[in-house]
Amino acid sequence: MEDEVKMPISVPKLFYRLLLLAGILFYISWLAVFGVEHWNDIGVYSITVVLICFGLVGSLLYDEIEKADKADDKEGESK
Repeated sequence: MEDEVKMPISVPKLFYRLLLLAGILFYISWLAVFGVEHWNDIGVYSITVVLICFGLVGSLLYDEIEKADKADDKEGESK
């Protein structure tokens, strides 16, 4: 399997950052459309929390993976 093409790390990193942004924008747009009296609707919270948590955890995970890859590249260059 030498001919496999590795996906750039920026693709999933962008996806997870878009999920985070989508969660925030969804909550703000819900408040703008339905008003502040519906800010504590459980359905809004459940969708928002899932989007924000997946976006945050995925972004942090891929930031760490990127740091580890850069450290491996520096270590490989020094040898």
